[in-house]
Amino acid sequence: MLKIIYSAGLRENDRDTYNDDSFKKMSTSDYEFVLFDHRKHLGRIIENAWVLDDLYRSRDEKLFRTYDELKRLIDSIKADVLLVSGDNIYHPEFINKLDVYSVLMSSDDPNSSYARTVPYIWAFDHITCVNVQYHKDIPVKMTDKLIEWGGRRATWIPYGVVERHYNPDLTEEEIYNKERTIDLLYIGAFYREKVDALLKLKKIFGNKFKLYGPWGLKFWGYYLLQRKWIWVNFLSPNLFVHTYQNAKIGINMHLSGELGNGRLYQLPMNGVMQICDCKDALSEVFEPGKEIVGYNTIDEAIELIEYYLEHDEERKKIAAAGFRKAIKNYKYSDILYNMLREVKKGMMLDGINYTKDGMALN
Repeated sequence: MLKIIYSAGLRENDRDTYNDDSFKKMSTSDYEFVLFDHRKHLGRIIENAWVLDDLYRSRDEKLFRTYDELKRLIDSIKADVLLVSGDNIYHPEFINKLDVYSVLMSSDDPNSSYARTVPYIWAFDHITCVNVQYHKDIPVKMTDKLIEWGGRRATWIPYGVVERHYNPDLTEEEIYNKERTIDLLYIGAFYREKVDALLKLKKIFGNKFKLYGPWGLKFWGYYLLQRKWIWVNFLSPNLFVHTYQNAKIGINMHLSGELGNGRLYQLPMNGVMQICDCKDALSEVFEPGKEIVGYNTIDEAIELIEYYLEHDEERKKIAAAGFRKAIKNYKYSDILYNMLREVKKGMMLDGINYTKDGMALN
């Protein structure tokens, strides 16, 4: 059995999704997962490598307490693999000394690559990314860019959907027959690059467009200065699935055309017809026109939204096809298993043919 430590920086609202029970459910006869909360003592996100380097060189007590706990866990369970998800708190010098196959699961590329990925990439045995491409105007795959930056091995893994973010009992019949009362939906955090497009949608569709997210003080400050205004409600995590499964169309947009946010998979997994940017790259994850519909400009998106609100049977057909694809391919547990098959290949290339418990990897 391959023993895997899943190291993640948990926020308070993550703990219902990521906990010991959820990872025990994902464990199989081939894989045993153990969750490690690397933010428990630090209580903060380390957003930039220079901040981590400063903490490391000053031998920050909370950081090194976390390091000591991780080393004890590796030894006690004879861990074979360390998966680091989200904000990385492990200094390259620390990672290099660990007796595990280390995997950095990067999710902030390319916007934060030079702050959170590039400084660490050389120390890890393997790196994964959730984005298909580097930029909409630069025809380079994100995995190729990671290798160019010094990664030894790079694997694209879809963001996927954790169990808490969809209803496993949803059926295609319900997608076709159950009434949905929200015409257009967007759930997401505040990003200045997206707000003008969202404001335009709100102006066109009014109360038909429901917009939710933790926009907070960054939004209020920005829009007081801009003399623009919109009320955005925070959506409780407990209402996430209910809200998605009451929506007809979900609009999706990315920061720099990299294609790969969580919304890309959450929408179809909940039976929502998705209208998404990154039009030219969509075929990597869904079949355009059948499982998803793409746009290049917000005006094009508006025309598509208006069309599919008027042609409800076509909308339902695309929503159902996207749902089938998502359920089959994009459950987070299945994505982890697929990723670990690539990890085992990397381990064997490094001459590691057996787990610490003596199980052959091939």
